[in-house]
Amino acid sequence: MTARGILRFVSAGGFFLLFPGFVIYHYLVSASLIPPLLGGLFGPICLLLAIVYLLLLPLNLRDLMRASSLYTVTVFFFIFYVLLITTAHYASSTLDFIQMAGQQSFGVIVFWIALFFLGFYLPQESRLLRFGSFLAAATITIFLIHYVATSGSVFFYAAELYGVEEGVATYQGFARSSLGLWALLVVTARSELYRWGMVVSGIFVLFVLGARSELFAFMALTLLLMLAIGMRSAKALFFAVVASGVIVFLVIGNLDALMESRQLQILDLRASSSWNAREVLEHEAWAVIQEHPIWGSFGSHVTRGSIGSYAHNYLSAWENYGLIGVTTYLMLTIVACVVGAYRCFGGGRYSTLWLFSFVVNTICLILVIVSKPVFWPLVAFGWGLHAKAVGEAQEEAKSRIRPQVQPSVEVPAGHSLVEAQPPQ
Repeated sequence: MTARGILRFVSAGGFFLLFPGFVIYHYLVSASLIPPLLGGLFGPICLLLAIVYLLLLPLNLRDLMRASSLYTVTVFFFIFYVLLITTAHYASSTLDFIQMAGQQSFGVIVFWIALFFLGFYLPQESRLLRFGSFLAAATITIFLIHYVATSGSVFFYAAELYGVEEGVATYQGFARSSLGLWALLVVTARSELYRWGMVVSGIFVLFVLGARSELFAFMALTLLLMLAIGMRSAKALFFAVVASGVIVFLVIGNLDALMESRQLQILDLRASSSWNAREVLEHEAWAVIQEHPIWGSFGSHVTRGSIGSYAHNYLSAWENYGLIGVTTYLMLTIVACVVGAYRCFGGGRYSTLWLFSFVVNTICLILVIVSKPVFWPLVAFGWGLHAKAVGEAQEEAKSRIRPQVQPSVEVPAGHSLVEAQPPQ
């Protein structure tokens, strides 16, 4: 197996572990069916993936050189920049809040490296990957349908279900991994019926898991796909309308229960304690940024209570890594969204890879603007997908303009080259 083949295999396995595997693992831990031997799973697997990718990097420089566009260079610059800032503060200060913030920042760098290369090498067209993802998604969906039907609750929280909270992920961890899984399933669908079936099941799963921001980002992206794909295909538009009808029917049929859910608190955010708490953190982060607009104030969010006391949006990047950091951070995702939208909906044909990149990066952009801090790692997965798409597009363009080598003409002895040419 070639180095590239090994990396594709590693990425497929990493995707299963970090996305469907994460959900299944934490359910089994919550039900006391297995011990939490791998901790939270996401961190240890990302660390292992980062080590493997970096060790194999010298053997696979050709792929990276092929994709060495300005975009890919910018990704590496951003990660190196954050590493430099983190190392400088961590090494020069013994203050507890700097040490805690440094460890948090080193952790997200590991996540970025692992998820960037995961996206870069993921064989999204692999039948085994798509089939395994479908089986995992079907298992999760059927289980949650059974849970809702038997418990009467529309909110599944694994940490409270069986009384086992230690070592069990919160609903945010379940939502992050489910979001990545269903994004793959929607994009790689081979038929419109299957695609919109995945849309309906994805909305159902994210709702039951209590994922508020992930749910609405997924629904917004679904609406965009409905408009874009439906404009090209009457069949796609038909199934999109049917899927929308199913969703509306389910909502109306369960309206009383839904009104008690945290997801519909978005209709009255002032009554949401979590939203009010986030507003306070955002105002505090903005006050720090106004005092340190250029370089930020690394780790200042920890002084507000804990490593989780950051602004729940892109302001956390500005507060910790300064103006250069937040600008680069946002532009990586914005550029991927804009280029992806042009490639997918500009009128020409597009590949599944471009659509996958566009879907993931658009979801990430919505979330980092509204609710996710710089420490939310899924953005790097989108960067990797876009870098891969750019590399393949550049390679395809080079192959189209590469001059064709003319076959040599053998001239028999005693004949001139003119005589040897075929008649016109």
